[in-house]
This record gives sequence, C-alpha cells and structure tokens, in this order.
Amino acid sequence: MNKIHGLLMSAGCAAAVILCTNFASAQDTSAQSLPGHTGVIDKPLSVGTTSGTLAQKTPKPQPQTPEEFAKMAIQENDKNGDGKIGKDEFKGTEEAFKAVDTNGDGFVTEEELTVYMKKMMEERQKAMEAQQKAAAEKIEQQAQKVIEKADTNKDGKMSYDEFVESNKTRFKELDTNGDGFVTLDELIGDTTKKVGMGMGASKMNGAVNQPGPVVTQPTR
Repeated sequence: MNKIHGLLMSAGCAAAVILCTNFASAQDTSAQSLPGHTGVIDKPLSVGTTSGTLAQKTPKPQPQTPEEFAKMAIQENDKNGDGKIGKDEFKGTEEAFKAVDTNGDGFVTEEELTVYMKKMMEERQKAMEAQQKAAAEKIEQQAQKVIEKADTNKDGKMSYDEFVESNKTRFKELDTNGDGFVTLDELIGDTTKKVGMGMGASKMNGAVNQPGPVVTQPTR
C-alpha cells in the first residue's frame, strides 16, 4: 500500500483522509463515519417516560457509492442549508479543501465531491490490484527457486527422489553441529539469518513455527 500512503500524504490526499477513508470505512462498520462525524451515534438510547424501558436508536443507513457518500456528506456538513460546503463548514485543511473544490469558487458541491471520490476510489483500487499482482509474482518466484534448487536433472520439475534429496540437504543446513537433530536454537539461528534481526518476538515465533522448505517425507 505504499502507493496509497504516498497519495494520502499529498495535498490532494489530505482531503482523502477526511473524505475517501471515511467512505471506505463506512462500508465495513455500522458506526457513522462521515466528514466531521465522530463515528459515535449521539444519544443512542432513549428512556421511555411511561414504561421505563430503553429503546435502541436506529442508526442511519451507510453510503454504498461515491454518489451516496457525497450526498450524505453535504447533508452532514452544510450548516447554512445552501446545498454545498463552504470553507467555514469544511472539517479539514485548506489544502484538502482546494483538492476537492476543483473550480476554485470557495465551495465544495455534491458534484465535485462525487468526482473526487470516484477518482480516489479508482486510484485505491489500482493500488490494491498492483499490490496483489506483486504478491503473486513474489510467490511464483519463491516457488520457482524451490524447484530450481531441487531439480538436479534440470527438466523443470521436481521428482519424488529430488524432493527427498532436497529435504535431506535442507536438514543438513539446519543441523549445524551435525548431531542428527535440529534444535530450537539451530532453527532460530537459521531463521534469524534469513529474515534479519529487525523482527519482533511474536514474528520470530511465527517464523519458527513455519520453517518453510523443511517438510515431512511423504509415503508412496
């Protein structure tokens, strides 16, 4: 998500922090998350005067599209009822306001907000797709390395015998003192060499529990 992070730190993204992020989170939670909204429903419970029972206040429906979000954002922030958001009504920085106010007239309209939201959502989608593609390519590269390391006859495949021999070699790499056993210290030492010392204890435990290339020899 480095691309998204870069976008959100630009002048245009100051508005995305206030507007686009709220739209995305509105799809995943029942809490109110429009610009200027605290995310908590004010006075969620009301006390019955006669029965003494509590009645849960029904939350507002959440926006599902950029158009719906823009409409609700205007309703939530338009304090003077002129159908747009002025600078004094905008809950954000001047740079964020300018990023949305594309015609520079000093007001954010529903149309401008809709266009801006669509643009930000498209950029976010592209960044997510790029991240998924990069992850898939990395997995493929790692799998290819496993095949190449075990494929002694270079036919582009790993046979059963090559699989077994490859794991024997891997076991020897882990068994640094050559006593025929792999201890916790040896496994931690190997993991530390591969991933470096910059990981926390919880991540180290996860790496120890999943050593990777070492697998149990299958039965035919």
